[in-house]
Amino acid sequence: MNPKPVSAKPSAMLREVISLMDKHGYKEIPVIDGNNKVLGIVSYFDILNLVRFRGDSKAVNFMHSAHTVNEKDDEASVLNLMVNCGSTGFPVINKHEKIVGFVSDYDLLDYYKNVEMIKKINIGDAGIHSVPSIAENANLGEVRNIMNFNKKDRLPVVDEKGKFSGTIVLLDILRKYYTDAPDKIGRNAFKSDIQKIMDYEIKGLIRDEEAVTVSASLKDSINKMLEMNSQGLIIVNSFNEPIGFLGRCDMLKKIHDLVSSKEMNIIIAGELPANLTSQVKSIILSSIKTQAGYYNKIKEVKLFMKRIHDSRSEGKVEMHLTIERDGKDINIKKNGFDILLTLADCLDTANQLLKQEWNKTANKI
Repeated sequence: MNPKPVSAKPSAMLREVISLMDKHGYKEIPVIDGNNKVLGIVSYFDILNLVRFRGDSKAVNFMHSAHTVNEKDDEASVLNLMVNCGSTGFPVINKHEKIVGFVSDYDLLDYYKNVEMIKKINIGDAGIHSVPSIAENANLGEVRNIMNFNKKDRLPVVDEKGKFSGTIVLLDILRKYYTDAPDKIGRNAFKSDIQKIMDYEIKGLIRDEEAVTVSASLKDSINKMLEMNSQGLIIVNSFNEPIGFLGRCDMLKKIHDLVSSKEMNIIIAGELPANLTSQVKSIILSSIKTQAGYYNKIKEVKLFMKRIHDSRSEGKVEMHLTIERDGKDINIKKNGFDILLTLADCLDTANQLLKQEWNKTANKI
């Protein structure tokens, strides 16, 4: 997370919020009260939807309720929440519900970009969305409506031959509409001149951003997007014709799917009955997977079981569970009369130890 969150007060003016988004590259800004508690969040599309608001309207008038995450939550659970709720960032709060940071899709992509599995994926396999192209002589009103309908913060611009010539970005429109236009038109006349503003041609707002081809690797595309501080990439074919859009959240969804599907290596040895091997592996996998933050750091799990044959312990089993991971391995030994109950006892202890270590790490941070 960013430990110095960018935020706005409820009384902040719309143009001030847009300026913060512009400066820091965020699509969403949390709104906080005087006690640093989160009241809501303001996004690009909240602003875009409310065309009747002026640049000096207050943030409290166009914010929506915010998802928050706790400072001790692990990165995998935040990734899962972001993918499932469609947000591009969350205020991070402490146990007193006060904001202590902000975690964005940018932060998560930067964290996950070196996951080994994504090196083999190209963006054509990452879920490209079709998106309308915009003519170079289109006006702000047309672009605003298409962006609003498709919920895209950037669109490809094409020349008269249908070739990609640049990108039109929502933030530039918001800046033009809510910041520049009122200054030029005059505050009092601004509200009555909305249609005039919507008739402005986009030519002066087209960015000379480079598109990527459908064969580009996902990792290279992520790096390119992070370097540009872009919210997404326009994808073109070999004829330089736009064929779609891939945003940060699309990339995170692909990473989420790859990480979630990764199977850890589980080795079973000793006197475990052959008919229980598959069931035991499944129990181990599902138990460790519930601890999403630890799962990706585990390299291998080994389970060795033997039966105790002395007269006092007849029918007992002894289990040795070893979890090999980045850092110190975890070794657990348990005895019991039931194989599956003894396994559950081992896994419960393992998860407690993993959680304790996670909490220690989070507290240090």
